[in-house]
Amino acid sequence: MEDRKKTTAGETPSPPKNNFQMAKLNSPRVIIPGAIGLAILFFFGLAYLFAVLTHEKTDDAFIAGHIVSIAPRISGQVSAVRVLDNQLVRSNDLLVEIDPADYAVALSQKQSTQQAQDSNFKAATAEFNLMTVKVATAEADARSSRADAEAVAATAAKAKADFTRAQTLRTNETISAQEFDQAKAAADLAAANQNSAEQKAASDESKIAEAKAQMEAAKAEAGSVFAQLN
Repeated sequence: MEDRKKTTAGETPSPPKNNFQMAKLNSPRVIIPGAIGLAILFFFGLAYLFAVLTHEKTDDAFIAGHIVSIAPRISGQVSAVRVLDNQLVRSNDLLVEIDPADYAVALSQKQSTQQAQDSNFKAATAEFNLMTVKVATAEADARSSRADAEAVAATAAKAKADFTRAQTLRTNETISAQEFDQAKAAADLAAANQNSAEQKAASDESKIAEAKAQMEAAKAEAGSVFAQLN
């Protein structure tokens, strides 16, 4: 015999079991606590994700990393810092600014020194050029003096020869005493002129060596000043 439940008149049929469960789930008593729980889980999930992304977790308190040494090309007092802690930077980014005051003073002093050295070099070069001209002038004067001395020497030699002949003629009384005296005076004057011309030529020739010594000194000074420029 088949066992079945029957609904009699006046009895309310019981709702299906699934419909009762859905109604229970849609109850505010279930939705509100569930929403709060999800919100809490979402908040802590975000906090955990942020912590994972921004912090390293290790078993031995050590992490691997790349260390980059940064040092300025010049030393000085830092006037401004252009980065923050843990900021991402790239090559050629400005990190800090160094106070340029000390270097501005040093630059001014260097420029003044450079200008003084330039002036000294120009003066030394001008002096060397002047000494070069002086050497050329001394050599020209010496050549002229030597030519004059040779000409005077030729005149003196002729006057001396004339006087020697006059002595012979005077001995033979071929010439008068006055003519003899004139020949002697001419020979003496020519000899004196020769001596003077020789002394001048020797003096001018000695000036060549003096001028060359001054030129070499000026050249050395110009070289020394030029070396300081570099």
